[in-house]
Amino acid sequence: MRENIITYVKFNVSESVFNNRTFGNAPDRDIPVTHVGERFKEIIDSILDPTSGMTEKQKADFTKELHRKIEHGEKLTADEMQYLRINDPIEYAKMAKVQIQRQALEDRLKSCKTKEEARDVYIEAMSRINQDDPTIKETMAAYNNVYKEFTKKEAICLN
Repeated sequence: MRENIITYVKFNVSESVFNNRTFGNAPDRDIPVTHVGERFKEIIDSILDPTSGMTEKQKADFTKELHRKIEHGEKLTADEMQYLRINDPIEYAKMAKVQIQRQALEDRLKSCKTKEEARDVYIEAMSRINQDDPTIKETMAAYNNVYKEFTKKEAICLN
């Protein structure tokens, strides 16, 4: 009996794939084979979306805070990056680049021994930003934020 069911399922799935038919018998299960992957991605994204259990006001507050952080060049959390990846892939790509550049500047500043060296690293990083870069505003804000935070933390240590 079990072998018959498995054979039936294999046959129906392969038949559906080759004939571009749909899966399932129930109306809610009639999903074209070509869309199964897309539907699976939507389900996973809805589970991973940090705003999935929020009210509309909470979602609005979350996105408002996210845009404020982007504008001020602050470090984004994993949840914020995940939200962008799911809801705004273009902005996600931009912010992924900015966050990498931000981290690189942070790392370079940590190796500085004096205030002057730190200032030189910051100025060099700012001067290397391409004027045609679509993320110029966000990158400059991130660099300013990193340098400001660094000078606050390291003011006691640097001479």
